[in-house]
Amino acid sequence: FFDFMFQITFFIALIVIDERRVHENRRDWLVCITVKNKETQDSIEAEPKESFIDRFMGWYGNFLMQTWVKVIVLLSFLALLGGCAYSASQLKQAFSFTDVLPRGSYIVDAFYRSRDYSETNGVNPEIFFRNVDQSDPDIQNQMEDYVNQLVATEQFTEQPAFFWLRDFKTYVANNDTL
Repeated sequence: FFDFMFQITFFIALIVIDERRVHENRRDWLVCITVKNKETQDSIEAEPKESFIDRFMGWYGNFLMQTWVKVIVLLSFLALLGGCAYSASQLKQAFSFTDVLPRGSYIVDAFYRSRDYSETNGVNPEIFFRNVDQSDPDIQNQMEDYVNQLVATEQFTEQPAFFWLRDFKTYVANNDTL
């Protein structure tokens, strides 16, 4: 948005000021100096030799302005847009813990060994519930629901090994004296 506003206000104004400078025959690097002999400058500008690029661009512009070429260009870009949109829809989001580690780090090997030779997946995320009254039964139910919702996602394969609330409820259920 800022770039757009900049271009339609400040940048356009600078182009207008520069065009006025050109029409007044002032130098571009020192605007207080004007070109004194305008007739000589006009005669030099009146006979420019057309370069290869100018001729090519003229031919290419005329070629592109033909109706059948416009249709082909438009269809080509629509096909490209459709192909890019389809490709973008096929992208899969993935995150590997080892992507953020430096090359040659011993932690990469340790991660793969932990994943290959242990029951866990190599990374054990932890969840902390802070700034809540954990003794409140409603809060405890919300905490348990949150953990159960996380476990229900495809990224988790089992219940967390350590969850104090579940362990506490098991302890209370097994001890009638509490």
